[in-house]
Amino acid sequence: MFELIQHPNSSSKTLSFDNESLNVVVINRVGELDVDSLQNADALLIQTTTSHDANELIRSIRSNRNRLKALIPVFISSTVSNLQSIRYQFDGVFSDDTKEILLQRLKAIKSRLAEMNYEIHQLDYHQSLLQSALQFAYSREQVFEPVRNRFSKIGFSYPFLGAILKEEEANRVLEILNISCTEGYTTKKAIEKTHTCKKCSGGYLNYRECCPKCGSSDLKTEDLIHHFLCAHIAPEQDYKKEDTLECPKCDKELRHIGIDYDKPSSMHTCNDCSHSFQQAEVKALCIDCGHDNELSQLGSLEIGAYELTPHGEQIAKFGLHIQKTETTSKEIHTVSVQILELFKKQELSREQLEKQCWEGSVRIHPEIMSHFHIEQQEIIQKEICTIISKYLGKADVLSSPNTTWYRFLVYDKSPENIEKTGSIIQNNISKLITDGIGEYEHPAEVLITKLDNGVDHV
Repeated sequence: MFELIQHPNSSSKTLSFDNESLNVVVINRVGELDVDSLQNADALLIQTTTSHDANELIRSIRSNRNRLKALIPVFISSTVSNLQSIRYQFDGVFSDDTKEILLQRLKAIKSRLAEMNYEIHQLDYHQSLLQSALQFAYSREQVFEPVRNRFSKIGFSYPFLGAILKEEEANRVLEILNISCTEGYTTKKAIEKTHTCKKCSGGYLNYRECCPKCGSSDLKTEDLIHHFLCAHIAPEQDYKKEDTLECPKCDKELRHIGIDYDKPSSMHTCNDCSHSFQQAEVKALCIDCGHDNELSQLGSLEIGAYELTPHGEQIAKFGLHIQKTETTSKEIHTVSVQILELFKKQELSREQLEKQCWEGSVRIHPEIMSHFHIEQQEIIQKEICTIISKYLGKADVLSSPNTTWYRFLVYDKSPENIEKTGSIIQNNISKLITDGIGEYEHPAEVLITKLDNGVDHV
């Protein structure tokens, strides 16, 4: 026999089944969630009035620093309004018909949670999130399935991680799940693809036809009519005469479409600049940031379902151990502009320079970077730093203030060697850029000056 009993002087209720008691704390409003609620509970039942309050509660629970408490089973009452939009974040919907099923689910989750190690082994924030996500999936025997969510920046959300990270951080959720796949903790099954704004990576895009001359979307569209008899083609407006269609070329009346005439295409006229054209340019306006994207500039995200592998189950049970490994490849180290200026000032303050010191800069035309999605810009920035660093020594300094500007200090090189180095850097960066967008005149400008006792010389 199943019972739900209210304890006197307490907000908690006890689920009793086969002489086994489990403490389920009922939360009716946001302010009722406290340390004691999580400390003494086997599970939580959210019974708020609105889905907004329920969403705030689940976010607070899953973000708890104590990982065991963050993974506590949480159910939601069937009486919560707009339940359908958030039910994926909960372990089940509580009602009179589901009590016994949820009790069995609660016991199964508790059993799996008891198998796991909750120690943190020098993990950073993202690694900790990854381990918690794996533990959530293992304890629920659950696949991370994407759920359509109009409040998410990319239009999709995932259980657990979607409750911790905000809707605008949906790209970070995908990043964590993709890492789990790359490391072999999960396998991925592609379900959907979505396009994103090149500027802010938002997924809410308004696709519309625009004038190829001025970019306006205020267009007037008319069908073109082709008169079979005389082969005249003109906008439908030119054929209209009162309530009939009459050819302006041969004055014949057009009665039947498919017999007298057809409509092979359309003609657009821009209401802003009066330009007439047949082929409109399709653009995607980002609802989030207002940037008008050309379709070729849009980013692409693959939305998939992630299922634990045996390796992932081991990580969930015994924890994620990050081991530092030695690499033979040269690491890329960059410093802030302030640090670079400090090195430069220190070098110039010497009474006599013992070695020849050079300051170099690389500038990429801003228009070039505008061709790439923001994520692609970050990749290109790293590749440019890699190119420059190949020709720097251990004592040399590299700074990358932004994606279009790079600065470096080079010590102990002859004028001939530094000139050759600058030429190689410019050629390699130019090749990198032109490979991405095609031929471009002077894509990279490299300037190197000599530091000489406080005076710069070209």
